[in-house]
Amino acid sequence: MKFTHPLVVSTRTVDGSLSSNVATYFFISRDGWALTAAHVFQQYQKFLYDKQHMEEYNKRKGTDSQNQAQMDPKWITNHSIWWGFDGIRESQVHLFMDADIAAVKLENVPANFLQNVAVFGDADSLKIGTSLCRIGFPFVKLEPQFINNNFVLDQNVRNLVPFPNDGIYTRTLMQKIGDNILIKQIETSTPGMRGQSGGPVFDVNGVVMGMQVRTQHLPLGFAPHVTDNGQDFVEHQFLNTGVAVHASVIQQKLLSKNVPFETVNKGADGSSYIIN
Repeated sequence: MKFTHPLVVSTRTVDGSLSSNVATYFFISRDGWALTAAHVFQQYQKFLYDKQHMEEYNKRKGTDSQNQAQMDPKWITNHSIWWGFDGIRESQVHLFMDADIAAVKLENVPANFLQNVAVFGDADSLKIGTSLCRIGFPFVKLEPQFINNNFVLDQNVRNLVPFPNDGIYTRTLMQKIGDNILIKQIETSTPGMRGQSGGPVFDVNGVVMGMQVRTQHLPLGFAPHVTDNGQDFVEHQFLNTGVAVHASVIQQKLLSKNVPFETVNKGADGSSYIIN
């Protein structure tokens, strides 16, 4: 809980619609490097895409009186990520979209945010049935305002309570990305909730074995008939399990960009550590 924090992604669209969604991030070094899920940045990527289209639209509108193109009301005009404390800003972002990992260098971080950082464990040594826990910030509903060209959130957002849910390690998965890429993941017997994306999955000692990225729905093959208000429905049954990026994949991606992190077995360089 000392190195895990909420983040809030806020957007405003052409038609004035506002939304704010919560995710999770955690610190991996005392100089401000943190991890979250890469899909947290999807709205920012759409914002950049929409911005380009709006600029092209305005150029056409000014030069062609017969232009029939219309501005999409759902184009994003404003975007913001709030990192759990006013003033924190990103100075570097490395997105590894294939593995759904984002490594972010944050500036202006309060000292108490950096007193503890995550320590990665050897997730390859996990035995089926090992107790694991996931923590993040689900069950949060925010109604943002947009005042003086800034997003304004309710003051309660400063006191979000982390929600843990326990489970066991069930399997190692290999998710196929495209034709040639396989990403190693760990599966847990309990699902991750919305708001826990980007949060750590750790053992009973707090050692991080992975990062929550998605929940999968496994069909059980049961389809009971249910009658409600005179209507007959078929209810397909599923088992929801959590999926986290494997710690070894996280470390490989971080090393490729010289991002510092810590593991249970420290290397000799005093910064980046590799499990032998």
